[in-house]
Formats: sequence, structure tokens, C-alpha cells
Amino acid sequence: MFQHTIPKKQINYYLWNFEENWEYKSWEYAFCWYDPSTKILWSTDTIGVNSFFCWDSDYSKRFLLASSIHTDYVIKNHKIHSIQPGTSRHSYLYCISVRQYGLDRETFRYFDTMQKNVDEVGSLFGLLPAERKGNIQCLSNPKEIVIGYVFASKQTIYRLYIPMAELGLDDFEDTGKISCGRMIFDNPSVAFSRGYGNITPSLYTNLKCVDCTYRGGTKNKPTFWPNNHQ
Repeated sequence: MFQHTIPKKQINYYLWNFEENWEYKSWEYAFCWYDPSTKILWSTDTIGVNSFFCWDSDYSKRFLLASSIHTDYVIKNHKIHSIQPGTSRHSYLYCISVRQYGLDRETFRYFDTMQKNVDEVGSLFGLLPAERKGNIQCLSNPKEIVIGYVFASKQTIYRLYIPMAELGLDDFEDTGKISCGRMIFDNPSVAFSRGYGNITPSLYTNLKCVDCTYRGGTKNKPTFWPNNHQ
């Protein structure tokens, strides 16, 4: 939720967007790591690399708008984003960075119309049922339709971290679709070719259970991340 109170006769229209980043962890810790290119089984402690912590990200796909004109110049309990159960966002540490922009009435009406069009046709570049011209023009062909709007606004940023375990929300990640049963293999190359990754030199499990990169994220930790995980 986002709340903002403004003085009368000042900014009455707002636009928000957000970026979300989250750290998630594997269900098993890999004490070994198999390199299929060299066919060498490394100790993760020796090479200083682990596949336990990963990071993923996403961003807002909508024009998030609100007006305070009819609410006594107060925007209260306005939902910016919600996290649905069943994703890796609930695994460990979640962060959302919200950016707020103040708009004038014409800019607000432009983005509001564009979002309504997207909601109706499913795409910004589809056949739009309603047209509101922006303030961008093609100089070489003034009759060409140009989609876009340029505006200047002060940006306010709010960043929120949510440690899932402290709130008891880490159990909301859906792990039921992945089998993490353990198996024994003598040959790491054979195990890897069958979709298994090392826990120990002889103990294996589903690669998605032991290597976090197989669940869509990367080892690229955001520069602003608050812990020392690697």
C-alpha cells in the first residue's frame, strides 16, 4: 500500500512505477559443483562458488495512476503491487523500489487513456479504440501517428525490504511441483545428463533443487543488496 498527503492547489495527479528484486535460495546446499565442460567435480568451498543464493527481478507493466481531486487531496491505501503466493519471491528476501511522479492534468489524462486502451486491446501497439495525441511529433512526416509523451517531474523513490522468514511468509513459495528426492550416482556426468546435481560427491537431487540458476535467476546480486551473500 502507498499513502501520500498533499496540500491543496498543488500536485493532484500521480504516476508510479516499480522494480522488484528478490533473493531466493535452493532447497539443498551443494557441497560439490560439477563442470560439464571440463567434466571436473569441484568442492564449492575450494573454488568459493555456491549455487545456493540467487537473485531475480521484475518491473511494473502498467501505468499506475491516481488522482486526489475527489478525495480531499489525500491518496490513501492505494495499492501499487501485490505478491501472489507460489513464486520464488517468498523464498528469502524481497525488495520493491517504488518511484513516484507528480503530473499535470493533461499528462495524467494521456497516460490514463493509454492504460485503458491497453486494458481493452491487450497491447500498447494494437488497434486503439480511443486516441489521445501525445506531445511528440514526427518532423519528417507530421501526419504519422506517434505514440509517446514527454514530461518533466520530480521523482521520489521509496525502497522496502521484506525478509520473508521473519514474517512467516517463506512457506508461501510453491515447492510441490518439484521433486527434491535424493539419489546416489557413481558418475557425475551421467547424473548431470539426467537432470541431477550434486549435494555431495555421491549424493544427488533434481538440479532445480540444488542449483538456483535453474529456477530463472542469476548470481548477479544487486549493488544495493543489504547482505553479504555471494
